[in-house]
Amino acid sequence: MKNQVIVIGVIVLAIIGAVVYFATRPGREVAPAVTPEPTTVQAPAETFTIAGTPFKFEPNEIKVKKGDRVRITFTNNQGFHDLTIPELNIKTKQLQVGQSDTVEFTADKAGTFEFFCSVPTHKDKGMVGKLIVEDGQDMLPTVTKPAGTTQTNLSPTVEDRQGGGGTFQTIDDKRKGADKPEN
Repeated sequence: MKNQVIVIGVIVLAIIGAVVYFATRPGREVAPAVTPEPTTVQAPAETFTIAGTPFKFEPNEIKVKKGDRVRITFTNNQGFHDLTIPELNIKTKQLQVGQSDTVEFTADKAGTFEFFCSVPTHKDKGMVGKLIVEDGQDMLPTVTKPAGTTQTNLSPTVEDRQGGGGTFQTIDDKRKGADKPEN
């Protein structure tokens, strides 16, 4: 019996020793956790194509919302032109007939911004347009009430709530008193 206890003790010590050895042996390093690099997803751009013709842009007005990515491709159909938005520091190359240039930017400032051709005398001859950047606050729907309505008839009456039957009292009606039955 004494021998059995000694044998069991030796086996337990051997198991504990093996666990400690394999858990702490040299060369066994835990790889550090890999954190993925954050990726930036860019929203698709609002894309516009503007044609330059003799002393005008077609179209001559574009609208976007504040925060939109904007891509404008300017194509020169006739003459020698460019497209410039000085307040936003945007400018295409000056282009010969048939050439195009694209600018891309974020509309981060609300307002109306003039764009024009910077070739001498072209702006004065009418080669101008406007970029309208609408603030998100301005995009809320306008609520209007139907013609002929007043504040008093927009609220439900007791009749509306009770289906028109029973005894009731109204404030802005001829019927007064809760004890008068309906006619």
